[in-house]
Amino acid sequence: MFRKLGAYIYHFGTNGYILMKFHNVFSLVEFDELKAAVIDASSIIYLSKLRMADELTNYISLYTTSQIVVEANLPLAGMEIVVVTENNFSNDENLIKFANEKQLPIISDDRKVLLTAQKLNLRYYNSLMMLLFLVYKRVIQLETFNVLEKKLSAIAYYSDDVIKFGKKVLHEIMNQLTL
Repeated sequence: MFRKLGAYIYHFGTNGYILMKFHNVFSLVEFDELKAAVIDASSIIYLSKLRMADELTNYISLYTTSQIVVEANLPLAGMEIVVVTENNFSNDENLIKFANEKQLPIISDDRKVLLTAQKLNLRYYNSLMMLLFLVYKRVIQLETFNVLEKKLSAIAYYSDDVIKFGKKVLHEIMNQLTL
């Protein structure tokens, strides 16, 4: 059964809620399936500032390239570093190339990276979605999420659509967790 609310279409299926926006589909089942991902410098920086990067590595195997390590200039405990020997590509291009070769989702707050991931049919997430992932996994409580979301909004730019989508995902998570 489908129901349209604003710019979102909800499908109520046996595996929970599926949120659809335009041609992109997101399901909370993706969080159950998320075991490994490639992460770029923007998300490493944002999640590190929130003190959530290390926490995330307890639930997802995170990969990044040696170039991104230099760019982020932060300690990356728990992340797998992929050594890049090709210098013909930018940091982001090498990261995307690795993600595509391994068919891994990408975690990034860089719009160009996310659009490229979409074109390659790779799953992709931003730092806000990773905070929601941690709520879904019951690692952080709603109150903590609200504090972290405010801190993230102060350092990252998200469009109104991204914020609205995040609120819809949070609503679905809270509905599922109270079942």
